[in-house]
Amino acid sequence: MSFNLKNKKILVCGSTRGIGFDIAKKFYEEKAHVLFTGRTSKKISEIDKKFKNSYTFKCDFSNESDIQDLKTYIKGNLGYLDSIVCNIGFGKTQTGFEESLNDWYKIIEINLMYAVSTIKTLSSLLKSKNNPTIIFISSICGLEGTQAPISYSSAKAALNLFSKNLSTIYIKKNIRVNTVSPGNVLFKGSTWDQKLKENKKKVLKMIEENVPIKRFANPREISNVVAFLVSDLSSFIVGQNIVVDGGQTNTL
Repeated sequence: MSFNLKNKKILVCGSTRGIGFDIAKKFYEEKAHVLFTGRTSKKISEIDKKFKNSYTFKCDFSNESDIQDLKTYIKGNLGYLDSIVCNIGFGKTQTGFEESLNDWYKIIEINLMYAVSTIKTLSSLLKSKNNPTIIFISSICGLEGTQAPISYSSAKAALNLFSKNLSTIYIKKNIRVNTVSPGNVLFKGSTWDQKLKENKKKVLKMIEENVPIKRFANPREISNVVAFLVSDLSSFIVGQNIVVDGGQTNTL
């Protein structure tokens, strides 16, 4: 099935590894003009070699100067954007309530405020007549109580509400805003990859007991949903949080 994304100009934040990489790769396969971003020159160089005719930019989304430089690059090389996929986040911290206040500030800043600053700076590049979209990548941790760190879950819940509220404002500019909340996604170098190496039996037992489909998601199962939301096939979907979790969550 084609999503008709040929020649669409799409920025994917955090797209040199993991879910973000596969999302950008999916757009590349759909013949969109994809802008990959990452924090290291090495990763950017690898993308340049592997994905000919794509665009790359080294950007740390914690640095507002980097985001401004990215905006300048987009104006000079793409001119405008049709979509921004805001895949910015980090959840490796302590469980329970053992984190320091500084840990809390850091996790909230990474998982909420970096997204806010990115959209605030770059959304003016979205071309309204092309049915533009903004997609936030969140997590099922922001939907209900889980075993995930409280700070991370709280930040993702805040991101979900930010996206919902932003959608009512930006639809007036013809910009559709939606969120995708993945469940347990397995890829090389992921948290789950590490946990499987540490205690495979325990992890597989958790999946068996908590995920009705009884397996991990692979990144492409997330990418397909993102591609649908970016495409005109989802033209009446606004302000929604699409959960891709194999049936794990109980929230309606």
